[in-house]
Amino acid sequence: MLCFLTSSPLYACLLHALQAPTLGLRTPFRGGTLQDQAKVAVGIARGGLQRRGLQEESFLERLEVIADTGLSQVRQCSGSF
Repeated sequence: MLCFLTSSPLYACLLHALQAPTLGLRTPFRGGTLQDQAKVAVGIARGGLQRRGLQEESFLERLEVIADTGLSQVRQCSGSF
């Protein structure tokens, strides 16, 4: 029974979820990383804001930096000390 559980996709998903607090955006997810998914999500958000036509895209700049570098604001700031 244990071998069946450890080879299931659900087990792999749960294992990755447990790694997310440690690995952050480097966490493996669906053949890529959470960073890949973050880039896609920010791109979708940017497209939606552009279609609204209210020049709100600037609100995504911090998220784009985080998605591109994979570093949170805390990690970016701690590198400068």
